[in-house]
Amino acid sequence: MFFSRRLGKKSDFKDDLVEIIKDGLKSDEDQRSMKRIDQAKNRVPNMVNTSVEALVSISTPRGLELYARLVLCELPQCEIERTRDTIHIFCGDGTSLLFTPEGFEVRIESMDWVTTSETMPTSRLVGRYTFRDLFEQKKLKPEYIIGLLHEAAEFRKSENKECKFCKKLYPPERRYSEDVCYGCARTHLGIIF
Repeated sequence: MFFSRRLGKKSDFKDDLVEIIKDGLKSDEDQRSMKRIDQAKNRVPNMVNTSVEALVSISTPRGLELYARLVLCELPQCEIERTRDTIHIFCGDGTSLLFTPEGFEVRIESMDWVTTSETMPTSRLVGRYTFRDLFEQKKLKPEYIIGLLHEAAEFRKSENKECKFCKKLYPPERRYSEDVCYGCARTHLGIIF
């Protein structure tokens, strides 16, 4: 894969990211982004140059895709889906990342009841983060984002409660009440859906 070959050993993340993004800048829009990087360097001399470069570059479509792939390298069991404006990374533990040019969201799997017997898969927002805030806090490394995914997975597990009748664990959207699942509510409580 491009990133694993390119980055090899983990050195300074910001330098590597800027190097990769610069290598990928080809179109006219990308060239305009490079001009904005140079202008930002001149306007903000006290700021770390690589942070300004990476922040401006991530806001381009190519930079966003490169950054999402960099995160994906740390998540080998995940799948990626690309739309016009977003990149969605689905992890096997029920969590996902939704990248936009402004930032990303950490989401967990859920479902909506379409009818009384039919469900539709969906997701719930756990946290929304902007690239600008993460740069200011120096938390844009893939390790930090992966940590957020692990926290979301733990949160999802903590939501599961045991049904008092069948003794199985169910998430909130599959429970009739705090301690009764939908199946047992129908069987043991006589609830009709």
